[in-house]
Amino acid sequence: IAGIPFVADKKCGCFVETGNVRELAKAIMQQPRKNERMSEYCRQYALNRYSFDILYSKVMDIWRG
Repeated sequence: IAGIPFVADKKCGCFVETGNVRELAKAIMQQPRKNERMSEYCRQYALNRYSFDILYSKVMDIWRG
């Protein structure tokens, strides 16, 4: 899917085909159990890319041209 590498990280989860229940079940079973380290990594990943300040800065850069 175009653009996905820019919005997702395989360390935070995985992708499955829409509507493919078997693939989804398999992906769920293969995911490691939630742990503190993984949770913190995913939290930091999101904060570093999607916080209000980051997104505001990107929008202003585009607006200013």
